Amino acid sequence: MACWRPSLPACRVRAWLPAVVYNGRLDAALLGSAVRGDGSRLQPHSDAPWRGARLMDTSRLTFYPVLLLTLVGLIAQAAAEDRFTPADGFSVEEVVEPGSTGSLVAMAFDKHGNIIASRERGPLLLIQDKDGDGKFETVDTYCDKVNNCQGILPLDDHVFAVGDGPSKTAFYRLSDTDEDGKADRVETLFTFQGGMGEHGPHQPILGPDGLIYVMLGNHTFVEGELAETSPHHHYYDGELINPKYEDANGHASGRKAPGGTVIRTDKNGSFIELFVGGFRNAYDHAFNRDGELFTYDSDMEWDVALPWYRPTRVNHLIPGAEFGWRSGWSKWPPYYLDSLPATIDIGRGSPTGVVLYDHERFPEKYQDALFMCDWSQGRVVVVMLEPEAGTYQAESELFLEGRPLNCSDIEVGPDGWLYICVGGRNTEGSIFRVVADEAAAEESADKPARTSIAQAIDQPQLAADWGREAVRKVKQELGDEWGPSLVAVAVNEKADPRRRVRALDLMQWFGPEPAVDMLVDLSHDDSPKVRAKATYLMGIHTTAASNDRLVALLDDRDANVRRLACASLVRAGHPAPLDKLQPLLAEPNRFVAWEARRALEELPKDQWQSAVLSSSNLRVFLQGAVALAVLGADRDTCVTILDRCQESLGNDLSDDNLLDLLRVIELALHHGGFEPGERAELRSQLASHFPSDDHRLNRELVRTLVMMQDPTLAPKLAACLNSDSPIDERIQLAMLGRHLNVGWTPETRTELLDFFAVARALEGGNSYRGYLTNGANDVLKNMPPEEQLARIRAGAKNPAGALGVVQHLTGDLTPEEMQALVELDLQLDPGESGDARELAKALIVALGHGDASALPHLHQVFENDPARRHHVAQALATYSMKRKPRPEDWPLLVRSLTVVEGTTARDVLRALSRFPQKSDQTQDVRQVILLGLELGDNGGREAARVLARWTGAAASQPREPGPQSMAKWQKWFVEKYPDQPEPVLPAEPEAKAVYAAVLDFLGTDQGRGGDAARGAAVFEKAQCIKCHRYGTRGEGIGPDLTNVSKRFQKKEILESVVFPSLVISDQFAAKTVVTTSGQVYTGLVGKTGDGVVVLQSNGEKVNVPDDEVDEIVPSKKSAMPDGLFNELSQTEIADLFAFMAQVPEGSASAAPAACGASGGQGN
Repeated sequence: MACWRPSLPACRVRAWLPAVVYNGRLDAALLGSAVRGDGSRLQPHSDAPWRGARLMDTSRLTFYPVLLLTLVGLIAQAAAEDRFTPADGFSVEEVVEPGSTGSLVAMAFDKHGNIIASRERGPLLLIQDKDGDGKFETVDTYCDKVNNCQGILPLDDHVFAVGDGPSKTAFYRLSDTDEDGKADRVETLFTFQGGMGEHGPHQPILGPDGLIYVMLGNHTFVEGELAETSPHHHYYDGELINPKYEDANGHASGRKAPGGTVIRTDKNGSFIELFVGGFRNAYDHAFNRDGELFTYDSDMEWDVALPWYRPTRVNHLIPGAEFGWRSGWSKWPPYYLDSLPATIDIGRGSPTGVVLYDHERFPEKYQDALFMCDWSQGRVVVVMLEPEAGTYQAESELFLEGRPLNCSDIEVGPDGWLYICVGGRNTEGSIFRVVADEAAAEESADKPARTSIAQAIDQPQLAADWGREAVRKVKQELGDEWGPSLVAVAVNEKADPRRRVRALDLMQWFGPEPAVDMLVDLSHDDSPKVRAKATYLMGIHTTAASNDRLVALLDDRDANVRRLACASLVRAGHPAPLDKLQPLLAEPNRFVAWEARRALEELPKDQWQSAVLSSSNLRVFLQGAVALAVLGADRDTCVTILDRCQESLGNDLSDDNLLDLLRVIELALHHGGFEPGERAELRSQLASHFPSDDHRLNRELVRTLVMMQDPTLAPKLAACLNSDSPIDERIQLAMLGRHLNVGWTPETRTELLDFFAVARALEGGNSYRGYLTNGANDVLKNMPPEEQLARIRAGAKNPAGALGVVQHLTGDLTPEEMQALVELDLQLDPGESGDARELAKALIVALGHGDASALPHLHQVFENDPARRHHVAQALATYSMKRKPRPEDWPLLVRSLTVVEGTTARDVLRALSRFPQKSDQTQDVRQVILLGLELGDNGGREAARVLARWTGAAASQPREPGPQSMAKWQKWFVEKYPDQPEPVLPAEPEAKAVYAAVLDFLGTDQGRGGDAARGAAVFEKAQCIKCHRYGTRGEGIGPDLTNVSKRFQKKEILESVVFPSLVISDQFAAKTVVTTSGQVYTGLVGKTGDGVVVLQSNGEKVNVPDDEVDEIVPSKKSAMPDGLFNELSQTEIADLFAFMAQVPEGSASAAPAACGASGGQGN
């Protein structure tokens, strides 16, 4: 079998090479991205983990076969020599035949040691090693009734799966009743909201209590009622400042608490409890040997460099925990009193599978460690956990890295090795095994002989079905000795505490249930581990005696036992005495205090509210106030809380206590519904603390003072923005400051906007600039009208200062605003900067909200500035829909059909349907169909409405979905106009990729800076000169290109070259000449004195006398040859565009036709 071991770096395939093999074709766009404009190769980029990655099915590769074979060979060589880098002492083996599994997204071992795996968007597979050679050679379908599973739990005689099946997205129980290797019974236990997306329901696992715990992403939730016994309840969004900023690109917009969650249920799905909440999108989770649950939660990589970015992190999931994920900018910071912090931050990544290594074949440092898959970084991280004061501390190490390692799930096999399946997002799937070297394996195997009960207690991976099957066999062999043997180990004070705890686990899982009196006795044990396990189990097996003992354990010397005592009292439904809880509320350990507060919330409020609010211990007050807020404190209670907070502010507080006090003030203000000026004295006290040397305090002070609209905050805030504080802290203050509506002067508001401009120029995640733009724009939108007008008038000198104001002019414009906009548009030089270019676009769009006086200027821009025709079309469409359509706008909207796209295209179609005019031009009808095809569900119906109005035909039904409607109009057009080119979008993937790559390049500074002198040579190299005239150069039989850049956008010109048959002018339509001798010539046909001349696509001319012409018929294909840009670099294409942008000396000012737009456009 293939094996990878650590080695010196071998000959690598450059990072760009494997990326071009995509969906079974050579992707010209990706290949193009590896070539600079000057033709040189790019250096390998940041996609290092994906070197060697290839997507499924390369059987259809057709482009440059020799190059492709070379690439595939290099990729295979790189994979074989240098794919994996494991930790020292380990190697990696592929255990299935390459290509046999497809893309895999989940896996688990059943009780027989077979692998049950989920093929992405496909069935569950049964993967077997039938001959025991370590190679899983057989891959069969286990269940095709439930597909696309992202979680698999083989348990006893069933397989529990989260996937799409007969009840859509649900939690299913599968059974193979006839034991033929295929599931023949599918039972739905409960269903989920939403589908099986990447943020949907995920992995089920077995808990130490015998229940099943299921991880849910933040885009799903269980359908049906939650049990009243749910540990996690009273969750809330806690949005303190509105309107909130959702993600600038719309991700997870509107998603509410509890976010990602863990639910638990039994094997029959007879109840559902909400266990914890507040994740973003954890995929998997695992219990350690202490019975504590951990997960690996994802980050929002688009938030990188923003103050609310949270890296991927390991969380300790205690009952009822809240981890503070909220959508957009509302993620709770880790110091919030009403949430819990991470155990350890890992960094950037994409968490998938998690497993606890509870085996002995790996070295001791890895035993009881978490192994976690990071899909996007191509790595497996190991986290070592150590108990600490009621929770855990952790260290992480890189265990395995791959080029690529698209790891989607991870499990420990019966042989004690680590198994990793790969796949996801259509990448190639397989299964690999990580093995320790021989020395480690032999040392681990060198153990003394063990008794049968010892075999059960020492059995690895008890949560795995194969581990449980081994225990079941031991239990069956021992018969009546099973229970007493376990009890003997559990109560043996001389035995290893870990083995005693494991004996209790076996009793809980396999029976007999641990006797309560035994648990009470064990809760007095000297070992904190034994006391902790007994405390946990007394929350499940309850009697009056066990409840009394749990109350006593609230005073235990071990913090973990105190925490578990609180949780078990809540689970047992037994009230905890207030005098016992108050010291725990004051504990510095947040996990202990958290469970104490949960126990407090279970008591009737009238038994504890007064006591905690008047407590002399500030920590008791703070935790009690949070409990009241969580339960929904009324206004009177919030007044009392704020009074106590105001009193406490007069004391000497530590930074941590002040931070928690601020959080309590925020919650009280929020729940009490206070108006900004109601607590003026408290506001003044808080203002005196700002600014602070503690960035955390500055965040919360500003947040609170903005809630209270402090009139003294603005100048101090502006000063902080000009300080040397970390940029993310200043971003937080600026985004909060945007919601401050008092105290600003034109000078301080300018400082705020200047900071937004500086911050926007820095690097960050995909949503970084969008958030900052939205914040700055909202400052501008709320600016007094006189300041807005002044910024517009100064826009030629300060485009950035005017941009946000103009972008938000969406209502009716005043005459002063109309005049200022037109004047600014005439003064502005769009080439000065990116802000100036954006402002030029925004000016045109804004004028669409004006009155008719703006329309002449818009018409002038449309005719003279092709680059802005898209935006003029938007403005004219907006005007036509808001007011009565003007006849003179109709021709421009029709001509814009070749340049508009997206929402602007849909608006133009809507506007055209309101005009009484109808086009009878075939090319216009064809263009509407093409536009409708491109828009699909987001504009296809609007296109059909225009077509029905123009043609009077009824090719489709009014409410028919866009794609189906356009398909019918395509058919109608072909039948109606058989001689015309069919309305079909470009389908050639290589041409589409080239078009996208070149268009993007032309929009860059390098692309806009082409050299016209070099472009003159490119005009000949690209064979343009054979058909087209440019000034006095070239042939004139094709469209004259002398003024093409003044008449058409770069997009239109590029489209005409790359997709020559997409839009063909009637004036320059190709024709086919058939001679009397049977010769056929196709191209542009012109009349000569005694015959015709045919300019063919290869640039050659053929003269045919009249007496040799048999017939001349229209051609559906353009005379323009395909692939004219194939031999040009991006820089050469930019040079060509620069050449055509200059009007040559002595040339006519305008030519009668050129390539590009309806009603006189062509190739």
